[in-house]
Amino acid sequence: MESGRYQADVTGPAGAPAGTHGLPSVVRLPGRERDQVRDDHNGFVTALAVRARRLAGRSVPPSWLDQLEACRTGPAGFGFWPAGERPSWAPDVGGDVDDTAIMTLELWHAGRLSDRAAIRISCLGVAAHRVVRPRQPGPAWIVPGAFATWHRKVGGGQLVDCTVGANALALLATMGLLRLPGCAETVTTIERAVAWAGTSAWRAAAMTPFYSSALEFSLALRHAVSAGCLPLGSVAELADGLAASWGVADPAAPNAVVCSSPYATTTWHSPALQADRAASALPPG
Repeated sequence: MESGRYQADVTGPAGAPAGTHGLPSVVRLPGRERDQVRDDHNGFVTALAVRARRLAGRSVPPSWLDQLEACRTGPAGFGFWPAGERPSWAPDVGGDVDDTAIMTLELWHAGRLSDRAAIRISCLGVAAHRVVRPRQPGPAWIVPGAFATWHRKVGGGQLVDCTVGANALALLATMGLLRLPGCAETVTTIERAVAWAGTSAWRAAAMTPFYSSALEFSLALRHAVSAGCLPLGSVAELADGLAASWGVADPAAPNAVVCSSPYATTTWHSPALQADRAASALPPG
């Protein structure tokens, strides 16, 4: 596992934002007359930027990694915001599989987590959270045992998100844990979801309820395959072929939706993330 690791540039790269702990984003909240727009600083957007820089061989500001560490929710979990920085309008949902998978992987690559710690988090904070009984009526493509989204039930049940599944598989592949229960079920779930979506843009959005743009799904699939989850190779190629029909945006488009509340009620955008991705020589998958 050691071969893919790097050490963050402790001086920070030229042009790194001064006096900030991560990349800023904008959140659009639904309103009665028009959407409300607010500034937001969360660890999730920063984690995606860290991933993009790692894949492109670019240095990462230590303050970005500090922000990821501050999102720790317990011994085996990470959440969307650093501790104590959740906005007053946001519900407290605790840790989740997606943030835990993405942040654990990047902190391990940066040398901020040991092999033992990363494997422990992978097992307890990702692989242990599976959907035993998909709620009905619900998507027919969900395979019982696939990875869930939250560390606890939210709103009476668990939503399965294929982008979350791809991010979880990227971590587990890197840690050499693809034989754990849940991995094969998640691969099959993603394969079935893409086949179900076909060329339909609305179906593609439905298989990733927390990512209203199919762009992040496509990038997450590529990243998982590059991390060693080879069983996703065929579906990643299929998704790339369907990208045009799904309306996948330019990765550098400043107003692209990065993530959302379920089915895009509230959306996050980050021109800073997209600009940083554009500066990378490789796609931010």
